[in-house]
Amino acid sequence: MNKEDKARILAELGGLPEKIYDELVTEHLQQTKARCSQIRYALDSDNLEDAHQIAHTIKGASGNLRLQTLYDAALAIEIGVKTGEPKEVLLEKQAHLEKSTDDLILSFKG
Repeated sequence: MNKEDKARILAELGGLPEKIYDELVTEHLQQTKARCSQIRYALDSDNLEDAHQIAHTIKGASGNLRLQTLYDAALAIEIGVKTGEPKEVLLEKQAHLEKSTDDLILSFKG
């Protein structure tokens, strides 16, 4: 995330201090990393309801933090579950969400 994007996001969030935003994002990314594993387990167990609920949770928090990439990836899983996409496709979407999470983790560490 570049400085201009972060400044816009902080303004959208009512002038939230950058340090607090960074802490919230870091916590969310850690939780999302764990939830990615939970989604994979749910899909492997054919528990589509849990996969949908976990993706929905990620989508909501990502939207609140203006993390559009994660929002979109979680939404894709939600839609895939609702529309009955094959398990292989859902697992690809889960892998994309996990990679997007890893990429953001690296960008926040840098």
